[in-house]
Amino acid sequence: MRLYYIVCNGQELGPYTLEELSARRITPQTIIRVDGMSDACTAQTLDELRPLFGYQAPGPNPYAGAPAYGTPYGYGNPMQPQNRPAMPPDNLVWSILCVLFFFPLGIIPLIYSIQVSTHYDRGNYAEAENASRKSLQWARGLAIAAAVCIGISIAIFVAIAIAATSAVSAAL
Repeated sequence: MRLYYIVCNGQELGPYTLEELSARRITPQTIIRVDGMSDACTAQTLDELRPLFGYQAPGPNPYAGAPAYGTPYGYGNPMQPQNRPAMPPDNLVWSILCVLFFFPLGIIPLIYSIQVSTHYDRGNYAEAENASRKSLQWARGLAIAAAVCIGISIAIFVAIAIAATSAVSAAL
């Protein structure tokens, strides 16, 4: 077992074991002399002390080969473009039409349409599918509601026209 001495103001404190040094919370710049060595050095130069400072051995560069910042598939995307599934339809045109014709409720499919691309860009493909499905469901639901309202309006108009015609005929 190696013994270590802390050199402070020209005086050596110790000896300490590796466990005792970790309890003393030394820094990488702490001057250490190892038993059997004539010269002292900083703690960061001793390989066995590096784990005390959270040092990890250098490995391959995780950023090597990564696209430059600002490119379409830059940092943060979990998959490369060739491995990504196709983006689900965002139904944005239908959502915008819903906003124009059914203002307060038309905002709901628009929000889901915008969420499709947001989730897809973040790599949440299941959430992008879900948002696409919901935007289409809301757009279809509003279109069906509009068709029903138009049908009822036409039926009422026809009923009023028939009643008015029969009233005019009866008056003649």
